[in-house]
Amino acid sequence: YISSWFSAFCRYAYLVTIECQQNLVNVPQRELDILFRRFGFDRETLESAASDLGITRERVRQIEKQATDRIKKTVQTVPLLRIHSALSFAEDIELSFELWSERLLKIGLLGEWNDSRFTGYDQIEMMISVCKLTENSESEITIPQSLDFMLRLRSQGDTSSPSRTLYLSEMLTNRQKRLLHQHHNFCGSVSVEWIAEHKDIQFSQNELREILLALRYCDVGNGWYLSKSEDNMPHSLHKNQVFHKTLFKMFAFCGPLDERDIMFGLERALSRKDFPVPPVDVISTILKGYGYSNENDKWFWEGSITEGLNAGEKIILRTIIDNDEVAHHSMLAKAFIDSPLSFASLHGTLGRSPLFDNFERGLYKLRGERPSFGDIVSARSARERIPVNLEVERDTHGSIVIRANLGTLAIGNGTIMSDKLPNLEGDWDLVLATGKTTNIVVTENEIRGLSKAIKELAFEVGDRIELTFNLWDRNVTLCRLEDDE
Repeated sequence: YISSWFSAFCRYAYLVTIECQQNLVNVPQRELDILFRRFGFDRETLESAASDLGITRERVRQIEKQATDRIKKTVQTVPLLRIHSALSFAEDIELSFELWSERLLKIGLLGEWNDSRFTGYDQIEMMISVCKLTENSESEITIPQSLDFMLRLRSQGDTSSPSRTLYLSEMLTNRQKRLLHQHHNFCGSVSVEWIAEHKDIQFSQNELREILLALRYCDVGNGWYLSKSEDNMPHSLHKNQVFHKTLFKMFAFCGPLDERDIMFGLERALSRKDFPVPPVDVISTILKGYGYSNENDKWFWEGSITEGLNAGEKIILRTIIDNDEVAHHSMLAKAFIDSPLSFASLHGTLGRSPLFDNFERGLYKLRGERPSFGDIVSARSARERIPVNLEVERDTHGSIVIRANLGTLAIGNGTIMSDKLPNLEGDWDLVLATGKTTNIVVTENEIRGLSKAIKELAFEVGDRIELTFNLWDRNVTLCRLEDDE
């Protein structure tokens, strides 16, 4: 609606025209051109204006100063009440640039321009240019913040959003901006629902949608928004862009993948973060927005890829390839035992790497691969075949002696598992050969914490060991049983 008080300004329409034209009447055409380049809607730099006009940067600055001095001198003698009125009308934070301009022109506030030199120039742009030039002069022209927001949105190509959109985004704290940026880097886009529920955010979902649009995000469906910034494109990666680095690694070592495999790979890469993974029906839109290619429902990157593997991924990949594309967990465990890496790093890598798919209990393959039935049967048969063969007896000194075989997993994680363990639950001091002690824990079905002792005594898969539990002192001794025993 048009405020009743504003309708009174209609009779001043011609005078507003005079205000703008009188401010520019003594400005030569070349200076006008420089002014609109420097202070119009799409403000140019000195370098850009100089390049277009074929003159030096310093010459552009000199011409700009001459024109500015002329206008500032003229402004002091021209009444600016009507321009102030037009600017006051723009203080409505619910108005968009499109609606504000439309209303100004519709009611004739800007009148008719009768100077041929102004043909081709936008009337509102001329008025705003004069205001920007004289904003800090004695005329005290002040562009309202709401109009400044309208102009900024317009420069982003958005003329229909109200200035309130940018007003809300200006209220974001640096911490909240970092959260948005981090979420986008990890997930390739931003979930409005997740952001709205975060403890550091105090905006509703509707307000967040407006904020994201103001920050040059676009809606890609299902409440997810993608940034249009060039800094987020795959060709300008930095170390924090987990989304693209994860995809590059998968494409480099797994080849083209469908949306579901990509989603599961991202879930692994984000397993230690709270960020959600874009759903399958959104991922394709996100990938398309970044310029990834699709052929036969498989996505890939046509550009160069430099992503490499970490030490754990190299061992797992080599083991899978050496075993006909499928490896059992015991195979991977043995490969890690034979390497400088810890057994814990095996589980850490399997839990976080996007490359490997645990498609059956204990069986792993490269993501996207479809192994044959024969390869799967072969991997199943590779399960650990070394039985624990637990023996328990009491000696004459009141101690309990346990004998057991060490399998691959026992060597890897320092745990012996059996449902035949006697009632020894609790913490025990294991006395090592060096005289030092280490803590082990016995539960109903496990003896845990043997890794340090196994390493010190250089036990290997298949060794038979003897643990002597002293019930009086709550300590344990450990030794290897020789074959003849």
